Amino acid sequence: MKRVEANDPMALCCMANARYEEGNYVDAFKYLTKAAGLGDAESHYKLSKLYLNGEGVEKDEKKQIHHLEEAAIAGHPYARLCLACYEDDIGRERFDRADKHLIIAANLGLDEAIQLLKDLHGKGFFSKEQLAAALRGHEAAVDAMKSPQREAAEASARRMENDGIDTDTILAAAVSVGRRLNEELTQDAIIAEVQSARQSARRRENVSSVH
Repeated sequence: MKRVEANDPMALCCMANARYEEGNYVDAFKYLTKAAGLGDAESHYKLSKLYLNGEGVEKDEKKQIHHLEEAAIAGHPYARLCLACYEDDIGRERFDRADKHLIIAANLGLDEAIQLLKDLHGKGFFSKEQLAAALRGHEAAVDAMKSPQREAAEASARRMENDGIDTDTILAAAVSVGRRLNEELTQDAIIAEVQSARQSARRRENVSSVH
């Protein structure tokens, strides 16, 4: 892809996802490292998972947490959620830090963070006022992410998958659409669409094998 050759971080990350799905973790690591060096939050997040699982690289907790922190600073909600879980696992003295990560993730529109905060409130670890503030932040973030352009782009990706278009083509189109819309279509949304497409393809293959 021309965008990969031009060191477009979104395209590099998408290429890494494609290599990862093929089981080529070494090349996935290479593309993610280059994209992360260009400041791509999703690539930092994906690198943290590679270091966690030892895929294409040796397991390294320090590097795993480093990339989670870099992704979180860049606004990646799932990185915040993972850091919250990490802080919670360390011990009670880090609970305050875990709560802060959850609140930030909720303010970024992450549903899972809100659910965890509700659970904490139910157990008496999170006040009613804190939960109300987090809910307001979450609702504002979700509203801000809505746009006719984004919904149209996501619908186009689904139509392409339903028409049997291969996922590499969907990746390329999604990146192109995202750029044309001034990146209103987030990388997370693109990746979610591609993952959904692949899951649908696998389900069809399973059904076909049964019959």
